[in-house]
Amino acid sequence: MTSKETEKERKRRIAEVAKERLYDANVKKMQSVDAMQGCKSHDYRMIAAEYGALVGNLNLISAYKDSAALSEACEAKRIENCRIAAELDAKAWAKMRKIVKYALLSLLAMLLAFRVTLPLWEFENNGGTVVYRAGWIGMMFRFGVVRLPDKATSIGSGAFRDITYLLRVTIPDGVVTIGDGAFQGCVNLRKAIMPDGLTGIGSSAFQDCAKLAGFSIPDSVTSIGDGAFQGCSALTDVAIPDKVSEIRDNTFRYCVGLDAMAIPDGVASIGAGAFQGCSGLSSVSIPDSVVSIGDAAFFGCSGLSAIAIPCGVASIGEGAFHGCYSLADIVIPSGVTVISESLFQSCISLTSVTIPSGVTVIGDNAFRFCSGLWSVSMPDSLTGIGACAFLGCSELVDVFVPGGVVSIGEYAFWNCLKLANVTIPETVSHIGRDALTGKFSDLTIHCAEGSPADIYAGNNGINVVYVEIMKNPVPH
Repeated sequence: MTSKETEKERKRRIAEVAKERLYDANVKKMQSVDAMQGCKSHDYRMIAAEYGALVGNLNLISAYKDSAALSEACEAKRIENCRIAAELDAKAWAKMRKIVKYALLSLLAMLLAFRVTLPLWEFENNGGTVVYRAGWIGMMFRFGVVRLPDKATSIGSGAFRDITYLLRVTIPDGVVTIGDGAFQGCVNLRKAIMPDGLTGIGSSAFQDCAKLAGFSIPDSVTSIGDGAFQGCSALTDVAIPDKVSEIRDNTFRYCVGLDAMAIPDGVASIGAGAFQGCSGLSSVSIPDSVVSIGDAAFFGCSGLSAIAIPCGVASIGEGAFHGCYSLADIVIPSGVTVISESLFQSCISLTSVTIPSGVTVIGDNAFRFCSGLWSVSMPDSLTGIGACAFLGCSELVDVFVPGGVVSIGEYAFWNCLKLANVTIPETVSHIGRDALTGKFSDLTIHCAEGSPADIYAGNNGINVVYVEIMKNPVPH
């Protein structure tokens, strides 16, 4: 026997030994899995996987002893265990679906029961005031829709405050007042049906009801509180009843969807911030009955292009028209005595202003950044021009300061880029820092020799033309 044949025989014997060991190991494993199959605590899918592994191992030695028969038996047992596992899964899912079905039916029955029986309000004995009680769960059971009981006579303060699930509310005819903050913060409230007999809407009653669009104020209403509709950005058309005598502070503040507003006859005042931030407001009708307009009343009404202020208005508050970028024309009533601070600040479309006789002061920042303003007529009654009053009015060319003026504030005409001529009378005893300086190459001050204006010009390197200044200077 050659050495080569001896090596071949040795490898054959090693292979036979390996097959025998693998065979014995798989037989033992099969016996172990068979034992598992008889125990109900084991998972049939896991047992099927074990048989599958045995089939793979036995196929490696399929020609050894009865490996093929054992492999076939294991495959049959694998298939059987897979079938049993599938049946058990089907039964489990059927049971789960049945449980879920009964749970949903029970929940629906509970919801319907609560829908009928759970109260969303309680009544105080003194007058039938509605007070919200059930919380957001109760509101969900009502699907966001509430009709208050007919025996209610008022909605208490904060009754539905911050109930975000409230979508629609119907208030019965017996209710005469809606308390302060009653529906404040109901951010998803889309419609509120008001009773015909309603007389009063409290302060902040519907504040921040950002989706409130379906709304009509009954004609019976006589008072609307401060900030009643503040932040109701979805409101597009609101008619104020004729019996209302004043538009209170912040009533329609930030109602950006409002397009037009007609204020009824009989209203005497428009409060501070009443229409502030109503950027979509394009027209406002103010009746002759109005005598005062509050601070920032129309602040930021960037779409407002024209407004007629009645002759009877004697007071216009600070910043009343600040940021009305589209306002191109304005007539200041003759009864106004003070052009208040920031009154027309940043009204960039304003081109010409006549300040009526009787006005004594032009307040700080009154026409600041009115970049389109080229003509200003000041009355003889004027005594003071405030700080930054005309700062940034880049189209101004000629300014005539009346003879009664004694003070021009700092930066009053700063950065008026085209300003060429300013006539200043001897009555002006104070000219503030940088009142007439800053980026002017051809500015000339017309004044009397030796006057404070002459001294100011000399100190700041400004051209001077000496003229005989009358008490009330006329255009040169």
